[in-house]
This record gives sequence, C-alpha cells and structure tokens, in this order.
Amino acid sequence: MEQTQHTPGQWAIERAEYRSPWKPESSPDIVLYVDANDTDRIAQVIEPYRQEVDAGAHEAEANARLIAAAPEMLKALIHADTALRESKKQHKLTGDLGHATICANARISIYSAISAARGDK
Repeated sequence: MEQTQHTPGQWAIERAEYRSPWKPESSPDIVLYVDANDTDRIAQVIEPYRQEVDAGAHEAEANARLIAAAPEMLKALIHADTALRESKKQHKLTGDLGHATICANARISIYSAISAARGDK
C-alpha cells in the first residue's frame, strides 16, 4: 500500500456561528471547522439551525468528530493490520488454521478501509 497523503497532525474541531448574508434576520447556523495543526482547514460541517432540539440536531457535530478522528483511526487500522498479519503467521506455524483464517478475514476488511482512506484503486 502507498503512503497516506492526508494532512498530518492532530485534527481538532472549532465551533462558530454563521449568519447567511442573504437572510440576516434568520437564526445562525452552527459551523464546525475541522482544522489540522491550528493552520490547515480540513473540512467545514454546517449544522443548520433547527427550531426543535432532537437527536438529529447534533448530527453535524457527530460528523465533524468522525472527520477529526480519521487520522487516528487510520493509524489504528494500520497497527491492527500489522498485528493481525503477524498473528496469522504464528497461527499458521502452529497449525491453528481456524485462527489464521479469522485473522485473514479481519485483514480483508481492514485492508479495504485503509485502501479507501488512501485512495488506492
């Protein structure tokens, strides 16, 4: 697999209010910026103003948290893939083919997620 080309560093969420210049009298939307290294803007997630507070009102914040956690999740997947590869080798050496197969199947899912994150074809 090729090396990842995403913006390195900790990604953090910054919360701000945004009022549309076309509807200044309206209630503000909440904008969640995902930034890396306090300088690079990674994403902007908008939570439209809603009259009623319900479970969906915090969906944008959950999306922003997921985006901000992506580099750490990718790193964890890469470590898990390495651990499973080594575990599979050990299980094959000891003749434990059942566990070797479990490791191989888990690696397929992990490899697919890592490839998607890296943009592999």
